[in-house]
Amino acid sequence: MRGIAPALAAGILLVAAWPAPAADPGTRPPSFTLEDLDGRPVSLSDFAGQVVSIHFFALWCEPCMQQLRTIEEVAARCGERGYQPLLVAVPHRLDRRRLREHAKAGGLEIPVLLDTGGTVLKAYGVTGLPMNILVGRDGVVRYGGDSLPTSLLDEVSRLLAEKAR
Repeated sequence: MRGIAPALAAGILLVAAWPAPAADPGTRPPSFTLEDLDGRPVSLSDFAGQVVSIHFFALWCEPCMQQLRTIEEVAARCGERGYQPLLVAVPHRLDRRRLREHAKAGGLEIPVLLDTGGTVLKAYGVTGLPMNILVGRDGVVRYGGDSLPTSLLDEVSRLLAEKAR
């Protein structure tokens, strides 16, 4: 019993030290600027007035790769209407060359952003992959979770129909 109390206290301190999720529905997401695969800076604010989805992912994450197909399909159907998905590659085993090869081989048109220092990961309170955030035209988070919304296409279409506040 004595060993449980210190372990429990250490676990509580660890959880308390990790930032709380900063992209809860109804809040504004933390702003960020990251480099894309070509070294160009991309900021969340570049897409003000658009519907934006932010997807934290890694190539080794199978659920992330499965979700990517859906994200690409929705981007192809809704991109010209003001929808912009952003893929944020997490720092664990980050390899710019492999990411670039994967994007080129798959014909990926979605910006892949490199969070080399993990600052955006921490700012958003991401503790596992995949993590998906959906932001409306008004800049307010509408969805956050490890799965995609039940129908990403329907949700994005609904948000595109809303006017920015």
